Amino acid sequence: RAVDVTDRCLNHLVAGGEAWTDKSEVQSPWAVWATPALLSPTECSQWIQRAEDEGLETGDFIFKTGRNGFERMQTGARRHSATRLIEDKAFATLMEERTREVVPQLLADGRRFRGVRQSFLLTRYVEGQYFAPHFDGGMLDSSDGTMGAFTVVLYLNGDFDGGATHYLPGQGSEIGQPIAVRPCPGCAVVHRVVS
Repeated sequence: RAVDVTDRCLNHLVAGGEAWTDKSEVQSPWAVWATPALLSPTECSQWIQRAEDEGLETGDFIFKTGRNGFERMQTGARRHSATRLIEDKAFATLMEERTREVVPQLLADGRRFRGVRQSFLLTRYVEGQYFAPHFDGGMLDSSDGTMGAFTVVLYLNGDFDGGATHYLPGQGSEIGQPIAVRPCPGCAVVHRVVS
């Protein structure tokens, strides 16, 4: 199923644990949802310009947490894009304020919303580039022991063909049916890290 989220409303797209037989494990009522606009068109343009100014690195890698902070890790041809890791505490604070109303404040296991990490990936895909099916891993913050539970994919533009974010069913997925989401610029898709 394809979803074009252009109405700029909060859209609950996939129920939490849709594909699970044991519903007692479901941590949040929604596994995938789209937010209303979190960034204005001007803010989106500023981030696109920042990406151009700081330069994006094209290649087959992701960032993982290592002993020395974030480290590049080759993916074995599972990802090909242009990306840059950005640390921005002020933007993290802004996103924390803007996402507070659109993410669960309390999960079934008692974990509470603690904020937004100050590290962000800026990524640009052009025709032929991709990120193969994968699960996002939760990142442990060694300073306080907190673990990330959700990924926020924030879209900065919409002037492209294709380019949807696909959620697929399969082993370990809480998605029961395939879904392709294309939010509006400034909007985000939020998913649990196991989705």
